[in-house]
Amino acid sequence: MEEAVNRIIGRTAFGAVVAMPCGRSSPAHCLSSRVAERLAARLNLPLVAALESERRPGASHPRDNARRPPMRLVDAVTVPVLLIDDVATSGRHLEEATALLQPTSGAVFSIAWIGGDS
Repeated sequence: MEEAVNRIIGRTAFGAVVAMPCGRSSPAHCLSSRVAERLAARLNLPLVAALESERRPGASHPRDNARRPPMRLVDAVTVPVLLIDDVATSGRHLEEATALLQPTSGAVFSIAWIGGDS
């Protein structure tokens, strides 16, 4: 991800990294948070916990996501944002988060990380 950001846009395009909130995983096991934390450190950018969602039990499934409560903006970010999600099924989470962040940040660039062993 760091290489992609550097090649496509450049690290100076962003002022902060924001992780997609996890609705099912505990904060310690939230992949999007862990990826965002590491990427922020590598890019030398602050990690801002700007978004929050209601935690729900059980496994995640795309049909359940349509009925989940909306995300909330808990910390307005006033610099361009690099938004990190662990996986994008329909893109609806990214759209919702972008709509919340963009009015104050001015620009949101979203990346969904999907990976495995290679």
